[in-house]
Amino acid sequence: MLQLKNSFSTFLKAKNNWTTSGIALLITLITWPAHDADLMPHYDGSYFAIYNWFAAYDLSKLQFIQFSFGPLGFLKNPLAVGDNLIWGFLFQSLLKIGLLISVFRIFRLEKKEGPLFYLLAFLYCCMFKFDFLIYGWVVASLWIYTSRRENLYLAIPGFLAALGFLIKINIGLNSSLLIFGWLLWHSLSTRDYRPAIVTLTSGFITYFGTWLLCFGNLGGSVDLLTGYFQFVFLNADNTSTFPPNSFLALFMMALALGAFYYLERKQATLRVYLASLPLFLFAIYRYSFARQSGNHSGELLLALIFIFFFYLLFTRHIKPFSTLLIVLTISAYDINLHVNGTFSHSKERRPFIGIGNFYDQVWNYSDYKSKWEEQSRHNLAQNKIPEQWKKKIGSSTIDFVPWDLSYFIPNQLNYLARPSLITAGLPPTAVNKSAELIKEGKGAQYILWEKRKWTGQVGGIDRQYLFNTDGVYLRQVMSSYRVKESRDQDVLFEKTGKETMIWEEIEGPEISWGKKIDLGKFNDRKGLYIEMEVDYNAYGWFKKTVYKTKRPSVTYHLSSGESKTYEFPRLSMKGGIWISPYISEIDSLPKGTPVAYIEFNQPSENRIFEDRIKAKWYSASLQ
Repeated sequence: MLQLKNSFSTFLKAKNNWTTSGIALLITLITWPAHDADLMPHYDGSYFAIYNWFAAYDLSKLQFIQFSFGPLGFLKNPLAVGDNLIWGFLFQSLLKIGLLISVFRIFRLEKKEGPLFYLLAFLYCCMFKFDFLIYGWVVASLWIYTSRRENLYLAIPGFLAALGFLIKINIGLNSSLLIFGWLLWHSLSTRDYRPAIVTLTSGFITYFGTWLLCFGNLGGSVDLLTGYFQFVFLNADNTSTFPPNSFLALFMMALALGAFYYLERKQATLRVYLASLPLFLFAIYRYSFARQSGNHSGELLLALIFIFFFYLLFTRHIKPFSTLLIVLTISAYDINLHVNGTFSHSKERRPFIGIGNFYDQVWNYSDYKSKWEEQSRHNLAQNKIPEQWKKKIGSSTIDFVPWDLSYFIPNQLNYLARPSLITAGLPPTAVNKSAELIKEGKGAQYILWEKRKWTGQVGGIDRQYLFNTDGVYLRQVMSSYRVKESRDQDVLFEKTGKETMIWEEIEGPEISWGKKIDLGKFNDRKGLYIEMEVDYNAYGWFKKTVYKTKRPSVTYHLSSGESKTYEFPRLSMKGGIWISPYISEIDSLPKGTPVAYIEFNQPSENRIFEDRIKAKWYSASLQ
């Protein structure tokens, strides 16, 4: 602690620090990013609205949610709710200033104080926002500690990683992997384990201390991390799209990056940097390829540009061939993005001069906020429900299925968020907890189910079926709620006060891949589902680790002669795959079309699962 205090005192006494702080502030102002601050309905828009709304008015409602965002998630995308914009602007400004001060410190240590390097810092702030401001500050701090052994710069990475986990899973995870890579290198090369203790202590105090400040207790703090673990390690096939990739371009990218590493491995000033990158890059690669769409695909491109920026910063000898290899790496991946069409540079707004943005957002803050508040009211007007529904609901609690959570804002409803937040099958502990709360009588009094979805009333994300992705939760909804009101747009369910469906295990036929299973003898059942267990084969485990796996599928051959095929993640098997009846309309839940045959298939390109499938059959009776 004394060393931390001395490091901070040294910083305050150094005249150059005040100059560089001024330059950092100036760059922050002139690279101020464009930002839309309106609340939006539907999928992504609604959960940003939720985190912003509760952060402003009732933070306690975020305490037990297990999602990809933490309770401070609003800081990543602050909206025009309460004082969130002020907090968001302040936090992001401090990130940028902190990063720049650390970078300028490196300039002085390496005698790189020429205008070219300040221009490099300026371009970095133009190119990158939020996540990569944190990653950059982590890497810069680790480099300074390695060079100067100042504990202040050792505490910063742990602090930032912990805040990252409180904001969003990938920020916390990627920051931690940067730190872990460096700690592993440092511990093995110096046999000095004190930095690991300091960093872990800093992260531990920041995470649990911030949680305690937000909620007054630690309830839910470990559950959030448990949910994050399941998002990372159980999500290999849950949400994935499969555009065509140029594997030649990807091979060139990997080859060029590997050659760069080999050429620069002995340069002393780069060792700390190169040591921290491999796990970080692998995690971002998995993030980009687990779901190749939009910003997911673009994340790896940003990571490669990030490597280039810090190579120029840390190296003492810029080698033309090494520079060429990094440029080739970036270009090869950019070619792949062009081939699969998942990321467009034109959609990224990164102005090189942000004075206008600063003037609009900060100088004219009241007008800026009012503009987006009005836009928010316009956006959410489409989710207004009939007045008679509002009177019926009154002050009772309500939840929403499947994804649009923003209904409560324009209708001023008493929203009770379930732990899993949305109907997407992750994380399993949160889905199960959501079902348990209903079973214990602690679920919302009403549930509003939106029907106007791009994949039908029960269609899930990415060619999935809602009764498979969130089977445990939705079976409990079927048992405990009944339709109260209905219209074309949505259905209002009300809690019955008792369970109306009783599930029991029954004898069922064996299941194997590609085999049609006759369900004729089960037609009198009110509901039927199967809990399945199947393991990856060796090839499946390998592909799951290094790239991604396609999902198995289930085909419902209906008594009407139609066939419906849906993919499902391996994760859903234990929660239960819905068998019969086939439910396509929720107004008459749980009624549906009888299923004549059911068929399970592996991905068509290759067999990634073992042939043996364990299955338990469950049947429902009404009471």
